[in-house]
Amino acid sequence: MGVGKDTEIEVDWTDTDTEIVEDEAEIRLWMFVAMMTVHVFKMCGTLHGLEEDAWVRCSQRLVNKTMEGLPRGIVPSTTTKKMAKSVVQELGAKFGKRLKHMLFLEDPGVDAIITECFQSHIQGSPRETCSCGWCIFLLCGLFVALAMVLITTLGFLFYLQ
Repeated sequence: MGVGKDTEIEVDWTDTDTEIVEDEAEIRLWMFVAMMTVHVFKMCGTLHGLEEDAWVRCSQRLVNKTMEGLPRGIVPSTTTKKMAKSVVQELGAKFGKRLKHMLFLEDPGVDAIITECFQSHIQGSPRETCSCGWCIFLLCGLFVALAMVLITTLGFLFYLQ
């Protein structure tokens, strides 16, 4: 059975495009949180002398708990290293020298304090306002339009001479 000429197939791409952009933002946020967590571990000196599976398991736990409380689609515009530095300063003020050990303590109360600190710094930081290529597309369009006006004006001036 073939498809006739009268058959119309309507595809609504708006939902798919939105989901793709949100998924990209979600992945970028997850990567940001994961890298920030590793930087926090590194700045606290917890990566030295510790088995890889221990800090990977701990970082996964903290990243997952941090991601649970973050709104979708936000991506900080600061670097993970700068954010980690401010997180370490705040957590260092709360835990002192015990911070190195508190990061690996699987206690719901401690995890809540740490993830709340991560979340507050991520949510309070400047964010990227555009997660798609529309701004670049519009700027390129504007540049092309200005170039066309310039070429037309120069051509007109040479024509008059």
